[in-house]
Amino acid sequence: MGEAEIQARGMALIGSREDCRVFRMNIGRARDPRSGRVIQFGIPGMSDLLIMLQGGGVLWLEVKTSTGRQSEQQRRFAEVCERFGHAYRIAREPADFVRHVEEVLRGADRDI
Repeated sequence: MGEAEIQARGMALIGSREDCRVFRMNIGRARDPRSGRVIQFGIPGMSDLLIMLQGGGVLWLEVKTSTGRQSEQQRRFAEVCERFGHAYRIAREPADFVRHVEEVLRGADRDI
């Protein structure tokens, strides 16, 4: 299963929960059709998803296949998240989405 499918299935699993809201964080560039200027959005290394949790928690979720590896930029982003008190996790299968959300809601220790 590829990253896109893992992400789609995982988002479907948690998308209807009342205790969280999921946002896709796109990274890239696009040309403004009005001005022709190139606009950059997101920051390199930023997680695929931002999940706001009931009670004020934040979970940044990076989606990877079973063999996928974080880039150096993604590792640095994870460090910043944790330094600022945000949870950061890697999801390698759809069920990880539910597990990670529930861990953070319970206040489980962070691990990457």
